[in-house]
Amino acid sequence: MNIVNLIGYLGRDFDVAYTSENKCYARNSLAISKKFKNSKGNEEIQTSWIPIAIFGKTAETAYLHFTKGSLFACSGELISSTYTDKDGNNRNSLSVIVHKFYWVSSSKDNKNIS
Repeated sequence: MNIVNLIGYLGRDFDVAYTSENKCYARNSLAISKKFKNSKGNEEIQTSWIPIAIFGKTAETAYLHFTKGSLFACSGELISSTYTDKDGNNRNSLSVIVHKFYWVSSSKDNKNIS
């Protein structure tokens, strides 16, 4: 089973394009942060950037409603791929193909809710 659930902030506006069959796809990166205490007891924040891709009507909807900095919750599948970089080195990468996204709001949007 390959299911990934993520909540984070979009790093930029979606990059959108269409396949030769006129199917929409959108790409972005999701910032996922975690807080922890280091060996000296000081709080640190570690941020990981997760590449995401969305296809079809889901991509079109995400593109229309989410922009850089938006809180974005999604589920999908983790995929790995290989490519050759500009120096001719073989590289591996991981990304998430988003199947569903969820409407959530950040705490700043809910400041008047008790």
